[in-house]
Amino acid sequence: MDARAYSTARKLIFFIAMAIIGLIPINGLAAIQLTFQPDASSVVVGNLRTVALVISGMNSVKLGAFSFDVNYPPAEVSAISVSYGSDLGAIYSLTDLATSGQAYLSAVSSESTGYLSSHQPSSFTLASVQFRGEAAGLSLLTFANVSLADADGNSLDVFTSRTGSVTVVPEPSTYLAGICALGILGLFGRRNRK
Repeated sequence: MDARAYSTARKLIFFIAMAIIGLIPINGLAAIQLTFQPDASSVVVGNLRTVALVISGMNSVKLGAFSFDVNYPPAEVSAISVSYGSDLGAIYSLTDLATSGQAYLSAVSSESTGYLSSHQPSSFTLASVQFRGEAAGLSLLTFANVSLADADGNSLDVFTSRTGSVTVVPEPSTYLAGICALGILGLFGRRNRK
């Protein structure tokens, strides 16, 4: 084998190895990412906070369908409603919020591959979930059981996902009541010392 052929073979083996371990995206797939936006937010107990579920890195691939669970701690937050984004065009959707601590979202586009190719950006909101703060604490949001398919129905198995969080804080009146109670205790303590 001459030096040029050997060099070409080494480069080919390197690129194949990098693709296998995921450092070089194949057909743009390894760059697909699911995220929560904002990735960290806060809400007062009893109030609502909307979190967007965003897909990015869809450069040469167009999404045709998705389904996944959003898991969350039900002691701190509860999922109230879901609204789907418009970048899949007309969709058939299924939402299940009945399981405590889990929101199931699924959508299939009824649009053609050509329509999705010309209308779908590389990054867009799949859906938005509205959470209500139930009790003070940190609520980690995670994706689970993720299934993605391109516009032709082929499975997209190479993607990453990031966690999000919602911090639930007590109502300001709770802080005021606590400060007043401490003040009253301080007055009684002072009066008893005299």
